[in-house]
Amino acid sequence: MYEWCGKSSFEESGYKDRTEEFSNLTIPVFFSEYGCNEVQPRLFTEVAALYGSDMTDVWSGGIVYMYFEEDNNYGLVTIENDQVSTLADFNNLKSELANIDPTYATQSDASASATELSCPTGHAYWRVSNNLPPTPNKEVCLCLESSLDCVVADDVDEEDYGDLFGVLCGLVDCSDISVDSVNGTYGAFSYCSPKEKISFLLNKYYEENDSANSACDFDGSATLLESASVQVTATDCSALVSSASAAATNAASNNAAAASGSGSNSSSRSSSGSGSTSSSSSRGAAAAISPVAFTNSHFTVCAILSTVFLGAVSAFIF
Repeated sequence: MYEWCGKSSFEESGYKDRTEEFSNLTIPVFFSEYGCNEVQPRLFTEVAALYGSDMTDVWSGGIVYMYFEEDNNYGLVTIENDQVSTLADFNNLKSELANIDPTYATQSDASASATELSCPTGHAYWRVSNNLPPTPNKEVCLCLESSLDCVVADDVDEEDYGDLFGVLCGLVDCSDISVDSVNGTYGAFSYCSPKEKISFLLNKYYEENDSANSACDFDGSATLLESASVQVTATDCSALVSSASAAATNAASNNAAAASGSGSNSSSRSSSGSGSTSSSSSRGAAAAISPVAFTNSHFTVCAILSTVFLGAVSAFIF
């Protein structure tokens, strides 16, 4: 929070507005950073408000930025030859902190009837579902990649993947890699890397076109593998797929009521133009792998980040 500069005020600085915005928050919240330096040396007159009656019902103080002096002129002290020298900012902050007499919450103040704040329902300014995405699992993506016959060529720049995604999602169902945060639906491989996802789609198109060599080319952007490019033992993948499938099934069941769309995008299939002379051996269907996901019956996602501060869960406010 760098809105309070020099001799500002609770109203003029915007601190009043920020306090009202968080007045219904049911967990402690603090300023992760404060200390505007547009006026130098900094006066820190905001300290009286931050630790005064206008704000202590909502805020649990804050952290001044920053201790060591750097080129940005936010420091409280300088260090030279291992010697600490305080700056004017330090002394001004010290004086302001010496004059405060904040109130403190105690355990006895906690209400047994306190309720958890619910995330808002979706609307024009909050287009986010409460359903959490699947937990990223690198091994799932490795198993996915190791199962593919047709993959993106190594000489294709990642910046060109967008064009390929656009073409492929007009040819095959892309729901396995898609993300719809509005409805809370996430594809099985939505957390994998762009290269792994584009290869998955290329292989899907290849398999849906009878594994014809001509279906794995895309003007040289795709190539057939003679052997697996990623080495993953069958035992490891088998166990991983089994547990991942169970987790995905549970997540889908828990999220079904909230999801209003599948995030899929499918249309007609066609074969690509020129052929490839490479040969391949089948290593299993990529679509057999499901994501590892965790259920969210006890979690909500709101527009705050949390941390532990003075024994309480507090939110970062930038």
